[in-house]
Amino acid sequence: MKTRLLLLMMVGLAALAAPAPAFAEWSKGFVVDYFTDPGWKGADKDSNCPNGDAPAPDWVKLMTTSWRTEEQAKKLLIGAAVGGVRLNDRGPKPGMNVNRDPTLAPDPMTPMVVGNTGYGFDLDHNQKTGFGSPDGKQKGLDNQYYRAVGCTRQYRGGGRGSREPRAGEDYEMTEMRAGVFTIVIVLSGEGARMVTKAERNLVVALEGRSALQVLLADLQVDNLDHPRELMPRLQATLVGLSGAGDSALARGGQFGPDTLVRHIVGLDPGRQ
Repeated sequence: MKTRLLLLMMVGLAALAAPAPAFAEWSKGFVVDYFTDPGWKGADKDSNCPNGDAPAPDWVKLMTTSWRTEEQAKKLLIGAAVGGVRLNDRGPKPGMNVNRDPTLAPDPMTPMVVGNTGYGFDLDHNQKTGFGSPDGKQKGLDNQYYRAVGCTRQYRGGGRGSREPRAGEDYEMTEMRAGVFTIVIVLSGEGARMVTKAERNLVVALEGRSALQVLLADLQVDNLDHPRELMPRLQATLVGLSGAGDSALARGGQFGPDTLVRHIVGLDPGRQ
């Protein structure tokens, strides 16, 4: 089946100072008023977490080491600002980062999600793996981060309109709505192009031209000689894939219900 590829640019607030792309035929801006980590909770004990919420970590105990006493750990933690304590500094010796090398500290054995209900993206295009959405409309949603931490209270339930917002969710919303930070997303592009050659997940040609050359032209980058200039633009670029008959292709800047949105994960300079 013929497929069209729609190049979009997703530019955060920090990038708004950059000149607007001259090639853009359409542009839409969005101000985010709600965001949080995706979590799900069917009940206090459900198929994902049959034992309920995982116990909160005892940070005083975790921060007590052979070189830091329990009293020192308490003084370090009690009354500290959020993010004000280096919780990773609890290895066998001072300065050893347990986030960088988790084998330096005992495994806390945090229970993982064992069920298959959750949110995410179908990254491997395999509906037989991953989660199914809570509404049952999507399958194969990949989210291993949620698989690892989804039974902790921070990721249980929540969501817009929830009767039981999560602690982290409340913190994030309060700061954003108080004006501490703002998230602005700008989508722009120049319409759709036909994918005329592809090899598995690699797009080789668009409308008969080198896909890499088309991308570089759209991003207003002359070549691959200056990766520091290219990488921020590449990381802010999203690709939308739609069937050739998708009616949304006739409406610049709009997605149809079946549009697949993906990041660009790599370039092959040899395809120029």
